[in-house]
Amino acid sequence: MKRLSALLMIAAGSLLASGDDTRIPIPQFVDVSATSGITFEHICGSAHEKNYIFEAKGGGLAAFDYNNDGLMDLLLVQGSTLDRVRAGNNPHSVLYENQGNWKFVDVSEKVG
Repeated sequence: MKRLSALLMIAAGSLLASGDDTRIPIPQFVDVSATSGITFEHICGSAHEKNYIFEAKGGGLAAFDYNNDGLMDLLLVQGSTLDRVRAGNNPHSVLYENQGNWKFVDVSEKVG
């Protein structure tokens, strides 16, 4: 085991001493939410307090190709509040069809 550790230390040192200054590019993130067509707002209990376990559980997201066009579509699973459920005013989950080039269209009503 000591031999393996020594070999790894030598290998790591030689890599550092090689002078190769190849830099890994830093990922750049761009907010495209305004132009993407995705307007989903997740509801998970009150913004200020969670009174019931039902209100504390999160939503979810599934990425899959529902229409077999080769583009990943998005299903965003909605939460709610107990008051909304009791009143029958429950928000629904949303299926966004990928149009390509980071553009999505809500097809929830169309697909049922």
